[in-house]
Amino acid sequence: MSGGSNHRNARKYLPLVASIKHALSKSTHWFKSPDSNKSDIPNRKVKFETLEPRLLLNADISPAAQAGLLQGLESVHEITKELESFEELAQKLPLVDLSVADGATPATVFKANILDPVKNYFTADATPTTDELVAVLGGTLDGIIGDIFGDEIRFDVQHQAVNNHAAVPLSLDAGGNDWQLSFESAAVDYNGTFDLDFSFGYDLRPNLSSTEAFFIRVNDFGLSADVHTSTLAAQMNLGFVQASVAGGVLDLDADVDVLFNNADGDARGNITLEELQGTSVGSLVTLQSAAATLTGSLPVTVELGSYSRSTTVNLDQNYVFNGDQPAVAVQGAAANEFKDFLHASSETVLGALAEVGGWLNSLSQSSILQEGITFTDINFQEVLNFGEAFSDQVLSLLHNEGAPTFTSAQDLAQKLADAAGKTLQDISLDYNAFSKRLSYNLSFDHTFAQQTQPLSFGMDLSPLGDLQTTGQVSIDAQGQVSMTVAFDLAAFKAILTGALGLPANGVLSADAHFELLINNAAAAAVTVASTAA
Repeated sequence: MSGGSNHRNARKYLPLVASIKHALSKSTHWFKSPDSNKSDIPNRKVKFETLEPRLLLNADISPAAQAGLLQGLESVHEITKELESFEELAQKLPLVDLSVADGATPATVFKANILDPVKNYFTADATPTTDELVAVLGGTLDGIIGDIFGDEIRFDVQHQAVNNHAAVPLSLDAGGNDWQLSFESAAVDYNGTFDLDFSFGYDLRPNLSSTEAFFIRVNDFGLSADVHTSTLAAQMNLGFVQASVAGGVLDLDADVDVLFNNADGDARGNITLEELQGTSVGSLVTLQSAAATLTGSLPVTVELGSYSRSTTVNLDQNYVFNGDQPAVAVQGAAANEFKDFLHASSETVLGALAEVGGWLNSLSQSSILQEGITFTDINFQEVLNFGEAFSDQVLSLLHNEGAPTFTSAQDLAQKLADAAGKTLQDISLDYNAFSKRLSYNLSFDHTFAQQTQPLSFGMDLSPLGDLQTTGQVSIDAQGQVSMTVAFDLAAFKAILTGALGLPANGVLSADAHFELLINNAAAAAVTVASTAA
């Protein structure tokens, strides 16, 4: 590849023969990186100019052209930054919570591979040439052609930048799908691609301002993002239970083409700096979505003690730029059983355990605990507070200011084991698909009281008189609380008992009286007035 020194040395008037010789020998300069597969080299016709002696500056880049090129490229860079927050390019994609622009980073790519090398070259070289600039950009781009073509300096660029974002966490909002499905721990590689095929240059025709002289012509400005895996391993929450995924298949394709509008119908297809600076992004470009789909097939297994079931969860979304989540479908024989796991949540389970604590508190009112402790003036209730022990040793680890600190049945089992100082096996987590009961064995040791009380015989010795005693009684109360806690995951049912005569016209002729029972609680009387709207 020829450099630019020959042009600098030729800055003198030459005779006619030298001018013709230079015109015939001058070639179009093409730079192609070794790994590029682009091989189409454009043809250029030899142009014979005026046949009088002249200064040969055809391949030199004048100060005005330098300033115009830099100003124009900086404007293009600003537009690429605006595009990153524009419409579909900025829309967060489902599962990965990243946009196409987040993956492809067009502004970063443009700055690092085009703007900065041009700026640095112009700063370092007082007499820049097209040849040398082509060589500089050839170090950062897949393909670059540059020279003076007729009445313009032009550089034709082809480049593809692929950014791999490794281990991107998957996210799925449990509240956004009927199966309350969410990812507990899962990650995929997210690939963003920026394809660029465009020309930038400077129009050398006279009487043009710098904003009219700089131009771009865009053939391809495409951004895409994709996820493709057939080996996804993950933990998911399905309702209140945790499910494991092995060999999951996930495919996400999101492609956007950015079409630059030639608003003034310029015959050359030029978009000038004046247009770039004076046109909003919404008017300057049109976005086209070439692909926008997400599909997934996730083999999931739920294990709860002796219970183990497997099925397949399918994810599907036909358009990923609308901000919605993919549709979730659960297939297989276990699907109906899995629906029962939707009938509990961390909040409802925490509430039920708080009721267990309340029940243990009520034991203090039992007649047994009202008995006095021999040689003291206190009773067992004042020492053995089971509700307080349950609250301190168990409940306190299960919430933070009322918010559950566990997310699934299995997570709760581990928390209970930690609270009791036991192993996970000691908790005996189990689920019975027939009775629909999720159960835990809970056993913990607790020191209830270590205190000193005055010695008291508590006896009436009259008429012998009082017996005066001095001394202290040390009380060291320790015990173990053991219980099985079970949660019924069956769906709620409304059962109507008794005779029911409905009015033919749907209007009550008199007040209707009902009794409402929830589980085994006392019945509540409900009256619907005949005058009710």
